[in-house]
Amino acid sequence: MGLLFPLLYLFTSKGVTLAFTAIVLSLLLMLEGVRFKRPAVNDFLFRNLSMLLREKERGRITTTTWFVLASFLLILLFERDVAITAWLLAIFGDIAAEVVGLKYGKPRIRGKSLEGSLACLAACLIVGWAASALLSLPLMIVLAGAVAATAVELLPLPLDDNLTMPLVAGAVMTLA
Repeated sequence: MGLLFPLLYLFTSKGVTLAFTAIVLSLLLMLEGVRFKRPAVNDFLFRNLSMLLREKERGRITTTTWFVLASFLLILLFERDVAITAWLLAIFGDIAAEVVGLKYGKPRIRGKSLEGSLACLAACLIVGWAASALLSLPLMIVLAGAVAATAVELLPLPLDDNLTMPLVAGAVMTLA
């Protein structure tokens, strides 16, 4: 589902993507407010959407909301190809880190594992290489973003990595 945002931006305009993302973000923020204000709604959502929600999100903002907020900020702050690449690095890097980290990793720092982070880096490098070939970003700039996204995934930062990974990757690629 996260690929919807970069694909929309790839095939439409900044304005269309920003408007769509703003609508989705507004709906998610309203849902978060209702969830926190009405425990019965929160329980209902966790019972019926267990494939989309993690138990650790029950009392805090969901990773989906953080990701959509990051998406909104990517569109506002960064050039199109940087934003799309940062999304791809975060989407595929985070998934790889979680899948490999849970199956093969030994949690070391706030549940993070070296194995998961290495999988994140590998996924980011592969996706970054593909993005560099398809978009107008030099490979070295994309590689800097891939390393930055991986570092953010590994570090025990207080903010959700669905927010920080794409924004830091975008910032590093812009600076590079």
